[in-house]
Parts: sequence; structure tokens; C-alpha cells
Amino acid sequence: MQYIIFILLGLFIVHLVIRLRKKEMQLLELQTKLYQMQTETEQAVRTAKEATAIKDEIRDHINTIHLYASLSEEESHSASVKEKQKDIIRLSEIILHQIYK
Repeated sequence: MQYIIFILLGLFIVHLVIRLRKKEMQLLELQTKLYQMQTETEQAVRTAKEATAIKDEIRDHINTIHLYASLSEEESHSASVKEKQKDIIRLSEIILHQIYK
């Protein structure tokens, strides 16, 4: 009778060890996925920061273009130059509107 109990306990322990190994493998897989997701998140944050910096630089340049076009439109005496400056102003405002969306 004792042998049967020992065998059953041994089988139960083997069963627990097998389940523990499976759980360890699942944990390792989840840890690997977590590391990959953290890496992807960090890359996405870096990319977003780079995109923001580029957007800010474009905005600064477009604002400068808009300013100079506005000033030269006011100072110009030629109708054709004023019309071209108005086009530049209008297009720069469209670009700025897109940037601020």
C-alpha cells in the first residue's frame, strides 16, 4: 500500500514539475514579448520626437517665408509681384494649417 502511495506521490510530483516547466516556458515567452514591445515603444517614442523636431523646423521655415512674403507684398509696387506674394502667403498658410492639425 505504501508503494502505491509513493508511486502516486512520485507521479504527482512529476506532473507538477512538468506543469512548472510549461509555466516557466510561457513566462519566458511573455518576458521576450515584453522586451520586444518595450523596444518597439522606445523606437516609436524616438521616431515621434524626431518627427516633432522636423515638424517644428518646417514650421519655423514656413513662418519665415510667410513673414517675408507678407512684408514684400506690402512694399511691392508691382501688381504681378503682389499677386505672387499673395500666392506664397496663401500656400504657406495651407502648409501651416496642415502642420497644426
